[in-house]
Amino acid sequence: MPELEASTDLAYAEVLQYAANKYNVGTILEGHTFVNEGITPLGKNYFDGKYIKAIHDQYGSMPMKTYPLMTFNRMMYWSAVARIRKLRPFWYADYSKEKARDFLESEFGWSYYGGHHLENRMTAYFHSVYLPEKFNADMRNNTLSALARQGKMSREEAWAEYNAPRHVEEGLVSYFKKRLELSDTTYDRIMAENPKNWTMFPSYKKRFERFRPIFEILADRELVQRSFYMKYCFPIKYNEAGPAK
Repeated sequence: MPELEASTDLAYAEVLQYAANKYNVGTILEGHTFVNEGITPLGKNYFDGKYIKAIHDQYGSMPMKTYPLMTFNRMMYWSAVARIRKLRPFWYADYSKEKARDFLESEFGWSYYGGHHLENRMTAYFHSVYLPEKFNADMRNNTLSALARQGKMSREEAWAEYNAPRHVEEGLVSYFKKRLELSDTTYDRIMAENPKNWTMFPSYKKRFERFRPIFEILADRELVQRSFYMKYCFPIKYNEAGPAK
């Protein structure tokens, strides 16, 4: 599956909203910015609680006793009952990642880690090795196309950077195999197998589409992310290989 980080991302969101509700925090600030990150197309990245549970039911070996699974009902509770706002300030501010990076380097001696979403080894492996090699997907396209659309970078500059070699930390693949206890043979077999996609498993996608009018209202009130409404709540065309291109 291409969504190697999906279970972690959804768990973060569930725990964050649980904590906000517990301590009466009405607004969660999120650092996403479509100018610098774009929005990943649905065919390249999808996840919800039902989808993650379906994969675990088929392939998992440990019980999901403590994993904070965000079900549809829990999602609706956080949004419509607890009414926890999800505010993304960078969607409304003239934010420059380059200026922020320069500030951190000059004031705190911070060192850049080499590229977007390379801040830890898991995300670095995901973006620099797993997606490009197994799924022929290079998520640098998200950032570079977003910057080109906003006039922060020329199309020629973006295209040149997109075609530059990906930054891969030395020993990254070996580290990943060790942490997941994968032999070279098992790893090579997994990487060579035909890719799967989210349409092959149960998910809430059709339900999100049916509830679109409600999610539009929630998005207008910043109770669900606008990007969620845009990406998940509209019908898409399918074929045997997944979402039609």
